[in-house]
Parts: sequence; structure tokens; C-alpha cells
Amino acid sequence: MTAQRREETVQNSSLSIDVVSSEELVSSNLADAEGLSRLVPNLQIGTFAYSRIYLRGVGDNTVNGIAQSAVAFNVDSVHIARSTQFSGGFYDVNRVEVLKGPQGTLYGRNASAGVINVITNEPNFDTEGSVMLNLGNYDLIHVQGMANTPLSSTLAARVAFNVIDRDGYLDDGYNDASQQSGRLRLLWEPNNSISLGLRGEYTHTGGMGQGPVLFPVPPGADPWMASSGDLFRQYQIVTNAPRVPDDGFVDNSYAGISAELNADLGFAELTIIPAYRWQDFEFFASPAGTLNFYEQDDVEQKTLEVRLARNTERLNLVVGGYYFDEETDFDAQIDAPATAGGMVGPSTLITSYIGTTEAIAFFADGRISLTDNLRVLAGVRYTDEERGLFGVRTTYSSVPNAPPCPPSIGTIDPSLPFCVRGSPDNSVQNDAWTWRAGVEFDLSPDSMFYFTVDRGFKSGGIFSGGAPGNDYDPEFLTSYNGGIRNQFFNHTLQLNIEAFYWDYTDYQFSFVNVDTRGIPAFVTRNAGSARLYGASADIVWQPAQSDTFRANIEYLNTKFTDFTYSTPFPVDANRECASLGIVDFVTNPTGATSPLFGHDCSGLPLPRAPHWTISAGWTHEFELANGGMIVADIDGQFSSSYMLDFTTVDFMEQGSYALLNAQVAYHSPDDNYEIALWMRNMTNEAVYNDARRFGSTNFSGADIRPPRTFGIRGQFRF
Repeated sequence: MTAQRREETVQNSSLSIDVVSSEELVSSNLADAEGLSRLVPNLQIGTFAYSRIYLRGVGDNTVNGIAQSAVAFNVDSVHIARSTQFSGGFYDVNRVEVLKGPQGTLYGRNASAGVINVITNEPNFDTEGSVMLNLGNYDLIHVQGMANTPLSSTLAARVAFNVIDRDGYLDDGYNDASQQSGRLRLLWEPNNSISLGLRGEYTHTGGMGQGPVLFPVPPGADPWMASSGDLFRQYQIVTNAPRVPDDGFVDNSYAGISAELNADLGFAELTIIPAYRWQDFEFFASPAGTLNFYEQDDVEQKTLEVRLARNTERLNLVVGGYYFDEETDFDAQIDAPATAGGMVGPSTLITSYIGTTEAIAFFADGRISLTDNLRVLAGVRYTDEERGLFGVRTTYSSVPNAPPCPPSIGTIDPSLPFCVRGSPDNSVQNDAWTWRAGVEFDLSPDSMFYFTVDRGFKSGGIFSGGAPGNDYDPEFLTSYNGGIRNQFFNHTLQLNIEAFYWDYTDYQFSFVNVDTRGIPAFVTRNAGSARLYGASADIVWQPAQSDTFRANIEYLNTKFTDFTYSTPFPVDANRECASLGIVDFVTNPTGATSPLFGHDCSGLPLPRAPHWTISAGWTHEFELANGGMIVADIDGQFSSSYMLDFTTVDFMEQGSYALLNAQVAYHSPDDNYEIALWMRNMTNEAVYNDARRFGSTNFSGADIRPPRTFGIRGQFRF
């Protein structure tokens, strides 16, 4: 692993980390970011156009072109800010590193909950290649391949591709897959002191995209029902929400180029990584069935990282700087319900925005060996950033929560005669010091104790309501981790145990509310604080060369120690928290003044944070007389119940569940090819990522994970 900008093993590191190998990625048929939820305990990833990542209950539920993840996502040391670009890189991968907890020193902004590092295979000076074909139910066709060749004694090239086509899991075609990706990597090594890598990639995803389903499932209904069907509409209509379209789509193209220069200067190693990314993204869908959403984004991102690293027997030190610049041009139309007094009716929101972010950071991180057994860790990072949002926003309504549309604005539909125009024009400047400190002590050659304290943050910003008053502050997370890593019985048994406590402050809560003008908006407020604590145990046992047993057990306890916010409603049907009565007033564009009611959700657990998660598996190798091998693998995941949203409403709970997966693969004697039969979610368990309640009913629109899938996979190497 290289998560700390140096090569080391998990057993020699004090990071809270899970490493998923290339073999595990292939055997689990992982094709996108959401699939990591099956492999990493307490990692929850849902995908509705945007990937929403939660680690131990900490994440971000915002769904727009300027949303920020609390879990930083990197591919080959390049940070990817837009979650709509997360799923294109999972092919020809060497490993995936998932770091849990704030990583504020080496990774900086927007790594308050953790980091996901995807490391693809770099070119080498061998001639080799492979092709994989995976066929499955739902008409799955998945083809990927790679070819590697030396172009000279100092230059090598590697090309890889990935194509996925699959029908939707839902009855009307939603939750399908259509992706085409390609990557070219070049490596130039003129001598032992210098290497230069170049990398270019392109991905297009299409299809219908994600659709919502009903939760809980009505009696006799299929959990993977049609989003646009009559059954879903029967429950959705009570909220006056528009019908889920039957022609939803995703059209997402993005590309990136980067370079990595490594030069041995004698006293230190210099690393320079410039990168540029571009995206053209368009979709039409209905998140959770509460509104219809059309959006078109054009994104440009530029980054530069410069590091100096010195590694000796007693000292590991890295210092550097980082620059980030992003501009997002996005246009959106949202069809949603509107309210005014006791009236309810449809409304349409049209926005045309430009979101900007510019950040610069400087950091230092080191490990010093005080004795042969004792090491001290320390790191610090300073980040300065400015974020802005500029443009025009027009709200059209069928009820008089706004003035009649003036001739200067006009109306898009005679049934929407009321409208108001505003601007989010605003910018915020934030700076933050983040740091880490810790100690490592070798109890024996095969046992290490560690204790670390890390502090990270997620940026503040601007939400899409009218200015002023549409900005929010950064949130911070400080983690305390202690553990022990052990190997026993001639390294046949590995046992790692860790305990942790997280202090989470200035929590950013994003929800549908009104802005300071009383106009409905998806707002973000700093709503409070939370604490999390728990423990985990990771076990790998290989009693014989042919058998490997693995298990991970994690306990997690979360609670909002302070969580208050306000809405125009005496009771917030989505959460039904304790009422604080009238806490403020807001004047809308008609001149009418309305009260704002406070709500206190203190004591709630964080959503998507089960108390218990357990994963376990067994792999057995059967050696054949011809020199070939049959490898059988069975694994399962268990999760206790957890809430699907920030709510006290009982039915919004995902019940405890267990998933079972199996695979049997034949490997040829020379390992030039393998053929595998596989099945995932063997019991066809319905598991949900998140949900949004339909008004005050006992149903919601939810994002559901895949049903039972099975197929045959062949891989050929040359």
C-alpha cells in the first residue's frame, strides 16, 4: 500500500485501512463504486447519477453539480471532486485502499470521513495482455482487457478498456448499466533516478440510470418494481409530486490526463503530479420519487501536487504543496410540489449557475524512530480556499407563494402563473489547519501497538438559494484510534484489533427547506454535532496452503449530541423530531411573513450507520492431476438494522440482513485462462441505500441495491 506516500504493508501501518486486491475486485464482479459497499465494512455507497458515499455514517447527501463528498476519491494520486466521475476507473486495477477517518494531512479538504484510493496497474517492460468476458442474467455483457508492451528499453505502454451493458434491475428498465471506458498509460525510465508516467482516460456512461422503488414494499409487490409504474404512482401521488418519467436517461462523458514525475535528488525524492479533467454530464430522473430532475453540467478541474520525500532507516518525511481549481457550469430544471398556506400544487425551478472552487495547501507529514521499537508520528496541513456560486434562479409556482409573473420574466406554463427570480451570487473564503499525531510501538517482531489522533474537514460553501444567507461553514471531524496488529503461528494467523472515537462538529445538513426569502430550496445548514465510537477486528487465517478463512467484525455506536434546524412547518414529516416552536420569521416575495418552526433531533443516530457489520469468507483450492486448479470461494455479509435517513420515523429503518455470495473457478495449468461460475445475493435479499418519505405517509421512495445476479466469467491471458 502507498496511502502514506511511501510503500509499506498494512501490518506495518497505523492507518485505519481496508485494502481490496485486484483478485477480490474480479471475483466480486465489481464494476462501479457502489460495489465497494459489499467488500468494505461500514462503507455505504448509493448511486443516483451522483455517488453518495458514507463511512461509518459520515457522508454527504447533496445531489447537485456542486456537491462535495466527505470521502475523498482519488485515482492514481489524482483527486476527483465530482462524484459523477467515481465509477469509471474500476478496470485493470492493482488495488483499492479505503482509509477510514479524517485524512487531513496528506489528503486535505473533503477527506473528513476518509479516502478511497484506486490504484491502476502501471506499465512494465514485459509483453503481456488479457481479455475478460463476463455474461450474466439481466442480459449482462461485460468485456474488459489490457495489453502491455515495451516500446524501447526505456519506454513502456499499457492500454486497457472496459465495456458494460446490462438491462435494468427495475421492471421499467431503470437501474441499468451502459459504460464504455478506455485508458492509456506510458512509462519512461531513462535511468534509475528518473521516471515519468503519462496517463489518459475516457469514460462514457449512458442508459436510463437509477430509479426509486417503494419502501417498505407493499404486500405482494416486487421490491424491484417499476419506478414509473402505476403501483409506485399510487403511493407517490399523495405528495403531489410529478410522476416518475418513463424516459429517464444518463449521458455522462468525462476524461482526464495526468503526469507523474519522480526524480531521485539524492537527499530526497521529488514527485510532481499535474492533472486536468473535463466532463459533460446530462441526466433526467426522479430521485426518491419526490421530484423530477433534469440537469446538464460542464466541469473543468485542474490540480497540481508537488512533494519531496525522504526515507531513511530512522526517518520517513514528506513535505509538499497542492493546488486545486474547478469550474462547474450547470443548468437544471426541477419539477416539485409547492405550498402556500393550506394550498398545495406543482412548481418548477429553473437554474443556470456557475460554481467555482480554488484552493491551495501546504503540508508536512513524518514518522521518526526514537528507538528500534518506538516511532512517533506527526503531520500538519494548512488549506486556504475560496468557493463561489453565481447565476440566475427562477421559481414558477401554481400557488401564490410568489408574486404573479411579470412580463420581464414571463411564464413557462399557464398553470404556473406565479414566479420569482433571484440570484445565489455569493462566495466564501475558508482556511483550516488540520493535523495528525501518534505513536507506534513494536511489542514483538510480529505485533505492533499504535495510537493516533487525526483532524480533517469538509469545505464550507454556497447552496443554491438566494443570497445573502446562502452560505455555510466547514465541518470538522477529529478521530482517536488505538489498536494492535498481530501475526501468529508462523504468519498463518493475522489478527488486527482497533478501537476508535470520532468527534464530529459543525455538521452540514442538506435538506429541502426555504431560503432567507421564503422560497423553497435545497439548503445546507450547520446543524449540530455528533459523536461516534466503536471497535473492529480483522482476521485472516490460513491453516493450510489450500485454505484461507477471513472475517471482519465491526461495532459502531453513533449519536447526534446536538442537531437543530428550522422549517416553515410545525411538524417536519420527514423526521418528526421534537418541536421547538416558532424560532424565527421569514418574509417571502409577496410581502407575507411566515413563521419558522424549530426542530430538535438531538439524540438521533447517524443514518446508514449499523451497530454491527460482519463479513466472512472461505477460499479453498483443489489441485488437479493435470496441474490445473479449482478454486471455490464463498463469502457473506451481515448488517444489523440502520436508519435510511435523518429521522425518528420507525418504518424508515433498513432491517438487519445477510447476503451470501459464491464462486467456483477453474484455473488452467499454466494459468493462461480461467473460467468461473458466480452468484451474488443468492437469497435475493432486498437492501436499500437510502430513502425519502412521501409526505406524512408510511411509504417512501428508496434507492435499492442489486437483486440476485449470476453468470459465467472467462479470463484469458497472453
